[in-house]
Amino acid sequence: MGLEIRQAGRSDRDAVARLLDEAFRDDPVSSWVFPDPRHRAAVHGKFLGVFVDVALEEGRIDRTADGAAAALWLRVPAGEPEGEDEVPARMRTVADPDNERCELVGRLTGEVHPTAEEHEYLLMIAVAPDRQGEGLG
Repeated sequence: MGLEIRQAGRSDRDAVARLLDEAFRDDPVSSWVFPDPRHRAAVHGKFLGVFVDVALEEGRIDRTADGAAAALWLRVPAGEPEGEDEVPARMRTVADPDNERCELVGRLTGEVHPTAEEHEYLLMIAVAPDRQGEGLG
């Protein structure tokens, strides 16, 4: 029997955000953005919820039927983006307004993202910690 994958919808938003929070809370990037573990526990889910919102708005989220894994995809058009990307500022505003690293991490990754060709960008794959190592990612 194969793995059942379905496209997540708006009603899956909070469950996917929780999954991302659990999967990436101790990730080195998350630890850099939020150095204090207690503070990270309080705001990390909000921070990653922005990624979920953007994927629902501008791409798609593929999710295992049991909710143990999710892949966030964005559709990226060819060419330089018009105007300033507001997502990094949104990451900071929603999660931790006094923490410039929330915004900086988004700006740094955006600056190096290829723009020559239209493509689908795999923003992140998350797997529940107790299911990691099973080939779900």
